Amino acid sequence: MEPLSSFAINIAAGIALNIWPGKFNSVDRDIEKAFQAALKKWSTNERIKDKYENRLKKYLHEIIRKQQLHLTTDDDITLFISIFQKELPQFPLAYHYLKEINDQARYTDLIKKFDSQQVYLEKILANVDYDPRELETVLDQLPFSKGEHSVKEAIESLYKEKRIDGKLRESLQIAVKKIYERTHELEQEINHLKQANKTELAEILQKIKNALENRTPNTLDEIYRDYQKKEKENKIKLLKELITSFLTMFAYKKTKLYYQKLLHISPSAANYSSFAYFLQEYNFINEALINYNKALKLYRKLAIENPATYLPNVSTTLNNLGVLHSDKNEFPKALNKYKEALQIRRELAKENPATYLPNVAISLNNLALLQKTKNEFLPALEKYQEALKIYRKLAKEKPKAYLPGIAMTLNNLGLLHADKNEFLPALENYEGAIQIYRELAKENPRTYLPDIAMTLNNLGILHSYKNEFLPALDKYEEALKIRRKLAKENPETYLPDVAMTLNNLANLQKAKNEFLPALEKYQEALKINRKLAKQNPETYLPYVAGTLNNLANLQKAKNEFLPALEKYQETLKIYRKLAIENPATFLPDVAMALNNLANLYPAKNEFSKALEKYEEALKIRRKLAKENPATYLSHVATTLYNLALLHSKANEFPKGLETYEEALEISRKLAKQNPGRYEIEYAKLLIMGVDLFKKEKSKLNIGEKILSKYKQVPHAIQLLNLINKIRNRE
Repeated sequence: MEPLSSFAINIAAGIALNIWPGKFNSVDRDIEKAFQAALKKWSTNERIKDKYENRLKKYLHEIIRKQQLHLTTDDDITLFISIFQKELPQFPLAYHYLKEINDQARYTDLIKKFDSQQVYLEKILANVDYDPRELETVLDQLPFSKGEHSVKEAIESLYKEKRIDGKLRESLQIAVKKIYERTHELEQEINHLKQANKTELAEILQKIKNALENRTPNTLDEIYRDYQKKEKENKIKLLKELITSFLTMFAYKKTKLYYQKLLHISPSAANYSSFAYFLQEYNFINEALINYNKALKLYRKLAIENPATYLPNVSTTLNNLGVLHSDKNEFPKALNKYKEALQIRRELAKENPATYLPNVAISLNNLALLQKTKNEFLPALEKYQEALKIYRKLAKEKPKAYLPGIAMTLNNLGLLHADKNEFLPALENYEGAIQIYRELAKENPRTYLPDIAMTLNNLGILHSYKNEFLPALDKYEEALKIRRKLAKENPETYLPDVAMTLNNLANLQKAKNEFLPALEKYQEALKINRKLAKQNPETYLPYVAGTLNNLANLQKAKNEFLPALEKYQETLKIYRKLAIENPATFLPDVAMALNNLANLYPAKNEFSKALEKYEEALKIRRKLAKENPATYLSHVATTLYNLALLHSKANEFPKGLETYEEALEISRKLAKQNPGRYEIEYAKLLIMGVDLFKKEKSKLNIGEKILSKYKQVPHAIQLLNLINKIRNRE
């Protein structure tokens, strides 16, 4: 290739170092690439390279200031210029531009032309008296779509026809020149982008170039709007992909951060709902409520204009809010949300039963679960039965789709009957659920093995409560085996279930006085929960507290009062901390921990400490019972009964009798409303009244009559034995 002049080389170096104005973006970039390539060959030492670069800048500044080349005595600069000269031919755009600069005269001429053109243009523009809007009007009449030559001819025609004067003619010529200079620059840029395989941006610039050539300003607006829209869509898509990836890695802090970024640029109902669901899964209950409510507000607004599309979203969001309020023990709010969701879904199902009847069944299940929690067993039973009927009907046509719904509802019915001490129907429902899950797991084990483990766990609890230790052990061990296997593949998801099953196994072994294996299970469960709580304290600290409480119960049973005390105190500390942010959810647990601590003190004859804890627990439970008597009055009765025992041991019989009478009256009312749930406890209080407070012996007959209905319940059998002992003492 033809060698470049020294002047051209110096101009190129000046452009690369940003001390000389460049011509076109694409030329400048090629010069910059050649310059960087030369720098790498010049020196690999970054510190020395920076020093050389500064010396080179000083040299070039001097050339430009004096507008003439002088030879340098700096050998390093001379070497660099030589390397740079060899690199430039590798970049065609830069080379062809620079080779036009041949000598000193050409260099000086370029500078003069540049200066004179600028002065000329500035002078003309300064003397133009025309309003830019008038100039725009004439430009709109020119045939830009036919090209530059036609536009120039049109200007001359207008001038010759005396439709424009000389000044306007000059202004139009300048404007046209600028337009076509810009299109030439764009052409260079488009070619560069295509060479770099940046086709998307090249297409956008081509549209801009076309708009300039045709002089259609509105098209430029459209291009910008389209680009902004696409840029926003791409950013939204990227953020969603990042969120999904963070979730896959269980990086919940990053997930939360990027959801917030997403909502900043796209605060849609769907995005608020998605964020709320994530927060709900990670136990950020209050934040989840805020975001679900924002989603609900937007969905309600959308549903006014398009109910068919958005009412399903309204009902789903109401359902999710109901779950959150239920988790927070805010039962009236949960009830309102569930009822509204159910009402919407029933209406939708009238028009499209195949699509919306499954959602009706989901709402019925959730409502029933809430009513069960509130000990409203009859309405809960009705809801479960209706849900089951829907799923059975749907499963006739699509068994694979709706058999899981049947199994889930059967499991829920099992829990309901177990709470009512109706063990036979509980067993039947659990076994019906597990049979379905086992069949489903044959084809899809990854999906249904967790459900098998869950139902086995529930069966284990049922057998354990009935003191059927061997079948309970079998169920727990099978559940544990499944959950350990699942946790190997996905520890973040299934380790909590492993810990729960270990807790249940330990409870069973404790009931059998197998303290050492029980201790090992509790310790393993605690280790898992502590590890999980480090990553996500909001979700797993309650599980840490629950396991500590179980450990303390074990140590209390072994008369190890000091370690039991430490565990109970740590349990209480955790629950108090959790209750600060979420009192409705964790105050019941605070009361439980206080009650358990108080139970420990009488064995050490520390009656004042026991009294203090019982009274605080009672105060909390009375407050909870005012808002939700069906759920918490039984807890009030329990604490009153414990207080009565404490006063009896302290020989404070009048106080003991007073608290006993209140506990008995509460228990009597509860047993009348819900005999299956509360009659055994009422019978226990009748027996204790005779044993501790010398009540009429006829109370034993009443208690015996009640307990004879529950001979399948181990606790009832124990109380019947106690009646016989009391009678034999006479």
